[in-house]
Order: sequence, then C-alpha cells, then structure tokens
Amino acid sequence: MDKVDVGLRMRWGAWIGFTAGLVFVTLSWESAPSIAHTQEGAVANRLPQIRALEKNRPDMGSQQRSASNAKATNNDSDEWSIPARSLDLDLAEEIDGKLVQTLNDGTELTYTVNPALQKKATDILRYYRVEYGTVVAMNPKTGEILAMAEHAEGRPELNGLALQAEGPAASIFKLITAAALVEEGGLNAKSEICTHGGRRGLSLKLLRDNPKRDKTCHTMAQAMGSSNNVAFGRWAVRNLEPSVLETTADRFLFNQRIPFVFGVAMSRANVPVSSELGLAKTAAGFQGTTLSPLHAALLASSVANDGVIMVPRLVASAARGDKELYRKKDQTLARVMKSSTADQLREMMLETTKQEGSAGRFFNKKKRRKWRQRIPGLSVAGKTGSLSARNVGATQYYSWFVSTAPAEDSEIAIAALVVNGDVWTVKGAAVAAQLLEFWNDKVRSK
Repeated sequence: MDKVDVGLRMRWGAWIGFTAGLVFVTLSWESAPSIAHTQEGAVANRLPQIRALEKNRPDMGSQQRSASNAKATNNDSDEWSIPARSLDLDLAEEIDGKLVQTLNDGTELTYTVNPALQKKATDILRYYRVEYGTVVAMNPKTGEILAMAEHAEGRPELNGLALQAEGPAASIFKLITAAALVEEGGLNAKSEICTHGGRRGLSLKLLRDNPKRDKTCHTMAQAMGSSNNVAFGRWAVRNLEPSVLETTADRFLFNQRIPFVFGVAMSRANVPVSSELGLAKTAAGFQGTTLSPLHAALLASSVANDGVIMVPRLVASAARGDKELYRKKDQTLARVMKSSTADQLREMMLETTKQEGSAGRFFNKKKRRKWRQRIPGLSVAGKTGSLSARNVGATQYYSWFVSTAPAEDSEIAIAALVVNGDVWTVKGAAVAAQLLEFWNDKVRSK
C-alpha cells in the first residue's frame, strides 16, 4: 500500500480576513507521520495522526456570529459574540445541575453540557487509559452538546480531539452509501444480495457475480449490522455513479465547514471517478474519507432527527448581572436526506446492536444461557467502524461507534472514537454502550 511521508509537528494556519467587517478563522494542520494500510477492512490512502489543538482556540468571527445569533436582549442594535477563546469546560462549575463558567469580566456562561454525563464520559476514557479518544453526545432534535469529553493517556497536550478530522471515517461512511442507495439506487433495508469471500476483504474478483460461490445472502439491514464490505461494494458498483456518491457525501456535510463556536476541521470524502474498485472501497469505508467526531455525532443525529441536522450548540445562555447577553436558538443546519430514508437507516442500524451485529457483544449479555439486552427496554441504532494503521513501526487501531437512542424517538446521539496502540484497552462501541447505560439509568430517569 502507499505510504505517506508527512511532517511530525502541528502548526496553526494563518488568519484569513473577510470583508464586511467580519472575520472568519479556519484551523489548518500539517499532515502527520507516515502511515500505511496493515489489515483488511482497515484501509486509508491518507491517514494522518490526530494532533493537538491549542487550548485557547480563535474566535470564529462571522461564522460564529451567524450560528450563535447572539444579540443583547435590551438593545437590539448591540451584538455580543460568544468569546470562544475563553471557553473552557474544565473551568466551569456545576450550579443547579448546569455547568456554568464565570469569565473575568463577570459574564456567566451556561453550557448545554450535562455535568453528570460529561463526567461519566471522561471517567470511562480515563479508566481504560486510552491512547487517545473522545466522546461527543448531543440532543439530535436541538443540536445541544450534552457531553464533549476526551482523554490522551500521558499526553495532556492533546486536546480538541472532537474537532479534528484526520482519522478515517471507515465503515461509518456506509451510512452515506446506504442513504445514496436508498434515494438514488432504489434499494431499501430489505433489499437482498448474495456474495462470497467473507465480510472483510475487498477485491475486483469479489465484486463479480459468481453463482457457484455466492451462497451467503444478506438484506441491506443485515449487511449494515455486520458491516459487510463486499455487499456494500457490490451495491455501490451496481447502483451508483461516483458523482452520485460524492454529491450525497457533500449533502451530509463532507467537504464543508461545520458552523460551531470553535473551528471544526473539514471532513473529507474523495470518490474515485475512474476506478470500479476505488468506488467500491470508498463506498464500503476502506479509503478516501476522513471524519471528525463532532461530525460523526451530527451524522447519527440526522438519522435520529428524520434527516435533519441542527446547528450544534455548546453555550445555552450568557448573562452579566441582570443583563441577558445571549440565549441559544435551535436552528436547522441542513436536511441531508428524506425522512423515509432516515427510517430505512434506523432499521439498518438496529441490526448493529443485535446479538449477531458487529457491536452485539457490547449491547447484549448472556445470563443463564440466554441472551438479554444490556440496557433493557432501550433500542439502540448504531454503526461501528474500525481501521488499523502502521506508523513508524507501531500499529494504531482506530475504533468508531455512532449511535442514537431510543431508536424509535431518539433523545441522544453519541459518537465515540478510541485510538489504541499495540496494547488494546477498549473499543468505541464499549465506551458508547457504557455511556448509554449511564444516561438511561442516571440522567434520562431524572
């Protein structure tokens, strides 16, 4: 496989000025160390390591203002922008069940974050001593961030991991492919295909029909649940033009900036236009994509919220003394698919957390020779993604999980990304399962 030689250090991109008196700041990074493919089902042409963001991130300028819609309530002509450089969840304290940070000028910022959920997410990552990892939980119907936790064992300088898009989307990209197959390819969760050759590998030979060997048949829901690469690769080659898959990815906010109080690195999706195998590999999540954890949470939210993504919010309100400076307003960011398509994706994702699914063992347990739900009564729609890569002689393992629950009327969407070294500590699905169990028992029940 190709190896990419890239720089080892991070540096901030230049501030880019815009007209009309507003400033829009983007974050850019150099590429990171050389990484090459090491395992079937875990491929990327270009996979830089996650690197640190500085603690004090720049104000997002015009983008932040349009997303925040922050105006002083007692004077409509006065505008107040959220001071992104000063935001720090670690400096906030819990007051009446809310996280509140007091700035130097006396302004009190109330976060959307649930203190108990934030602490639990952080504790889980610390308990497993992950090489680095992050969890984003949000309300899919409002865009409110309920938790944004991270941990990098022995490397406190690594932060802002939820906002970086240097890891691969891996099989999370199957959600995009499935949406395109439903809306443009005329398929649905019950559409069936028969393949051979296993679930992990993908080659031109496996993309060809072989009546003598194609004896393993799956519905699209079952293929999603088991993360079957051959099935998704064949469906894409048969039913999608590369331009259709790329257009669908763009609609799901790949190759675009996501408005947020902090700068969010752009998730990428590059679909090969002249390679059948390349199209299949991209559609299955092998190559050509990157994804930020915040974006991953938005993708799960789109499935939960009938195809609509809301503008993500971290700050609920701001006040100085008796003067209210800002109160968040729920705002639609994009409709990325039809409501009926979201229904189909939910049906597919439910297979992931069933006993036979790729995350089944994290959401089911065996007791007295019978399998039972780990979180009784809570239906979880999820999708796993995994990748292994070699970096300067060391192998790193990327483990994704996105989910939404309850599947029939979701109240929470979670994206978890864990990067392990040679010694595995935990998978993203296990982290999300534990957090969902806590949310269901301790947060939701209140």
